[in-house]
Amino acid sequence: MWHSSNRAQPDYIREIEEFLDEPTIQERKWFKVQFENEALAKIRSKYIATFQALQHASEYDARRRILDEWYDYAASVRANKI
Repeated sequence: MWHSSNRAQPDYIREIEEFLDEPTIQERKWFKVQFENEALAKIRSKYIATFQALQHASEYDARRRILDEWYDYAASVRANKI
């Protein structure tokens, strides 16, 4: 069943106004530290490599192999609890 949403209405901005402020200096520093974290950099690189490989693979089997490798990698990262 379809349910309407107020997100398309201009008044919705009032509901999310607190989330529209720019990050503080402390928040920006925290983002930078997290972004440059070695473990997250490896995950980001693997994700980008996976995305690029998918762009160049058109056959189902090749795409399935690429995605299986990503799922295995993601599962191993989760198991190590970054």
